[in-house]
Amino acid sequence: MHGAKAFLVPELKAGVAERGPPLGMPKTWNGGFASVFRVNSGGKDYAVKCFTMDIGDAATQYAEVSAYLQQNKLSYFAHFAFHKQGIRVEGREYPIVQLEWVRGAPLKTFIENNLRDPHRLVALAEAWRRMLSDLRANHIAHGDLQHENVLVNDDSGGPTLRLIDYDTVVVPIS
Repeated sequence: MHGAKAFLVPELKAGVAERGPPLGMPKTWNGGFASVFRVNSGGKDYAVKCFTMDIGDAATQYAEVSAYLQQNKLSYFAHFAFHKQGIRVEGREYPIVQLEWVRGAPLKTFIENNLRDPHRLVALAEAWRRMLSDLRANHIAHGDLQHENVLVNDDSGGPTLRLIDYDTVVVPIS
C-alpha cells in the first residue's frame, strides 16, 4: 500500500505500510470488521484501521469519543481521528481511523513474561486498578478490555497501560 495513491488524508499521503514476510505484502492485524496497518508517514508511525464492511454511522460515535477524550485527557488513550473518506481502493472511497502508533506489549504477553516476578505483577495490578478508577471517574467505558487491546510499557517507574481499539468506547454525550 503506497499512501500517495491510496490515502485521501494529507498527513498519510507520504505513508508507506509496514511489510511482512514472505511476499513483502503489507502486514495486517485483522479484526471482526476491519484490518489495521502500521503506516509510517513523515517520520511518524500510525495505526490505520480500514473497515471491511459497512459501519453505519460510526462517524458520529468517533466524533463524540474524540471530542470527549480531547477534553478529558487520559494517558491511556492515544490521539486518533476518524476520516469518513480516508482511503481510495479501486476507485471507491472508504472510512478509516488514524491512530498514533502505540508501543507496548499486549497485556497477556507482559503477564506471561513476568509470571515469576510477583513485584511486577503487583505493580501491574495497581496500574490496572488505577486505570479502571480513572475511567470510572471520567465516565468512560472501553467496552473491549481484552488482552490485545491493553498494551503495557514497563519502564523504571513501573508498568503503564495504554488502550487501543476504540470501536466500543462509550463516553457521555454532550
